[in-house]
Order: sequence, then C-alpha cells, then structure tokens
Amino acid sequence: MARNACHVLEVHIPFDEFSDGPSNAGGSDQDAMAFAPLLLVSDKASTLTGLHIPQKRGQRNDAVHVFEAILPRCITRLRHGSVRPPWRTSPPGMRPLGVIDADILGSASDGSVFAISILDEHAWRLLRYLLNMCRQAEPVRSSLSESDYSKEIDPDAETAYLKRKEAYHIDGDQLSRLLKEDPRAAILDALGGDGKAEGMKERCLRFKELAEAALGSEEDLQCTGENMLYLINKVEEWLQQVLMPVF
Repeated sequence: MARNACHVLEVHIPFDEFSDGPSNAGGSDQDAMAFAPLLLVSDKASTLTGLHIPQKRGQRNDAVHVFEAILPRCITRLRHGSVRPPWRTSPPGMRPLGVIDADILGSASDGSVFAISILDEHAWRLLRYLLNMCRQAEPVRSSLSESDYSKEIDPDAETAYLKRKEAYHIDGDQLSRLLKEDPRAAILDALGGDGKAEGMKERCLRFKELAEAALGSEEDLQCTGENMLYLINKVEEWLQQVLMPVF
C-alpha cells in the first residue's frame, strides 16, 4: 500500500503486546523485558498508522498493519520523550493500567499539537465501548432493540466489519467532551440512568466485563446498583489518569 508519508517514528513496545514475541509474564523488571519495534507513520491524508515489524519474518519484508487513526490535521513531525511537567508525570512504574506509551507528541504545520498514547487491547476495548455508548444520542437508543443497540456499540462487532483499522483510534478530546465534567454521571446515564431502565442489565454486564479486564477485579461483583457505582468510580479514577492533558 503506497503512502505519501510525512514522518516516521520508531517506538518500542513490550513483546507481550504481540503474539509473535516471548512472554514476560514471570518477570517485572522493565530493563530485562524484550521490546519490539513499532513504526508510527503519518501521511498527507491526515492519517497516523502503526506498523509492527515481526521479529521472525522469514523472506517477508512487509510490516503488520496494527492500527490507523484519522486525525483532523496532517502530522508533519513526531517526537518521543518525557514532555509532561512533574505534576502531570506518573512515577516510574506507576503508568495507568493499559497505557503502554504516553510520551508521543505530533505537530502539524498550522501549529496544532497532538498527544498520542498507545494502549493495550483491554484498555482500548473499554475506552471504545465508553466512546460508542456515550456518543449515541437517545433517539438512536430508542430506535433499536436492546440486543441490536448492544451490538451497535460493542467494539468487537465494530471492528469485524472494518477492512482498515480506524476503530483502533480513540479520540481523547471527543471522549472528554462526552464525559463532560462528571464522568460518573455520564457513564451511569449511558448505562441506563437509575438502573431501572429497560435493557440496562445487558449493557452493565458488558461494561463490567470490559472494566474488569482492563482494570482487574479483586472479586466477582454482581451487576447491582451499589456494585456498579463502585466499578464506575474505579473507571472514573482511571479515566482521569488516561485522559490527563500534557500541558
């Protein structure tokens, strides 16, 4: 696939994020962890693409297309490094769960700056579900059965029909606007409000499944009002870290 590339940045991702690399599940020493190269390629069509270079390629010289983001501006420069001020920098080893790399910046010719984070699969699923659920207007919810609506917003169902991998891009600005100043209330409303709304159980079960996969769970919580509020509070705290602005 030919591209009019503007800039290429190589970052290194833990092997655990790709199926062709050795697992490091038994160790926690980051210095000893093996990393695989991931190329971030920006082009003139305002697209940012992630390309993974397999370690065992044989005679192949191509890269694996991992994700693709459609941005509002064409990124002309990509940089990697610690750019956050101390009060917005996570302590060593305390990066938010699911965030593989949050130290990538892209700039456009008009002066726009983009903060780019690379997420693991579980964090992406949860964020994509929240984004899809919160941006669906009430008329859309009302026009579909609960089963159809749940399929409409499910990240797995969404990616199944896409040849290109735009679904793997989470627009943090859009998600922040949808969650507004009270993420807890916005999530609860998207799940069904007071918990008595028809069809809330199916959405809650899927939300619970994705949240526990991304954040971990100490116990098997039932989808009751009190337990859901506890889980929503955990997700809200996590979102504040993941969506924290750079400047």
